[in-house]
Amino acid sequence: MAIKNEIITSTDLGDNEIGNINSWSIPKMISLVKSTFRSNDFAMVERELLAREQKSKLEIDSVKQAKDSFSYKFEEERLEKMGFADDLRKCKKELEDMRGEVSKLREENMVLRERGKSAEERCNRLSEEVKGMYEKQHEIINLRSKNCELENEKAKAESELEILRKRFEELDKRVLCLETGFNTLQDEDDSKNNNRKG
Repeated sequence: MAIKNEIITSTDLGDNEIGNINSWSIPKMISLVKSTFRSNDFAMVERELLAREQKSKLEIDSVKQAKDSFSYKFEEERLEKMGFADDLRKCKKELEDMRGEVSKLREENMVLRERGKSAEERCNRLSEEVKGMYEKQHEIINLRSKNCELENEKAKAESELEILRKRFEELDKRVLCLETGFNTLQDEDDSKNNNRKG
């Protein structure tokens, strides 16, 4: 920055203006020093310049410390971001893996649903078959019951038939006896009739 040459003489300065020297620009102070021969003005300017220099050094040190702190924080954040980036990559990979697992589980779920549907249909068919078999079994039980009744009736009929057969045999014997007796009587009667004729 080029320094403007502002020519200021000590006679130009009032007490109030000298009191505000800390608000002056450095070129203005140098101009004052150049134009004045009074040592007290020079000493005052020198003190102010030294104070400003010290203040500037402190500010520079503060800025350096802030810069170092910022650099440290920046590096720390950069490393942290790198860590986050690694974590993000891992999360993305896990997400992809999980999506794959979810897709696989959906497929397995569909297969299981199909199997469940097929099993339900088979179960319904078997239930119908069991129902039909139960009805047939019930029918078989009824037929067996009727068969038992018929067998009982048959046995009863056979028993009655046996009784009738025995009675018939007895009647047959009696008829035979009667026929024999009748024939004998007829023969005797014929014999008597022949004797009478003779």
